[in-house]
Amino acid sequence: MKNQNEKQESKTAGEILVPLLLGLGVVIVVLGILLFGGRKPIKEEEGSLEGVQSITVLPTQEIVIGNQKMFLEVNSPTDGAQVSTNKITVSGQTMSKAEVSVNEKDLVADDNGNFSTTVSLEEGENFISITAGNENGFEEKEIVVYFEK
Repeated sequence: MKNQNEKQESKTAGEILVPLLLGLGVVIVVLGILLFGGRKPIKEEEGSLEGVQSITVLPTQEIVIGNQKMFLEVNSPTDGAQVSTNKITVSGQTMSKAEVSVNEKDLVADDNGNFSTTVSLEEGENFISITAGNENGFEEKEIVVYFEK
């Protein structure tokens, strides 16, 4: 008797489980149709997206806008200049907010890319090393200035 009851209980559980899963599947399909059925597929036409009200962009990597190559121009002094004072102003232009180093003295270019600093000179030949850099790369220039009293 017990074996027949166990078989009946299993059969009853199976009879309940199958319709329950089918019912759950039907509910999911109906919800999908209700939520997404009335939307048109996105089509690109003349640079616009038809039927799109907003777009959310989640970048997976850094986005760089205006990726320009780093540049460095030294306006003053000119290479090979001969001066009669032991201090000289080194100025030039690079990219906005670039990190600049003049003979290992660190500074930051302004919003327009301008930089300026004073360098002390020793009598004779003086090498001035100027480096500018940011996330786009770096540029380096070396000029020679001659100081004679």
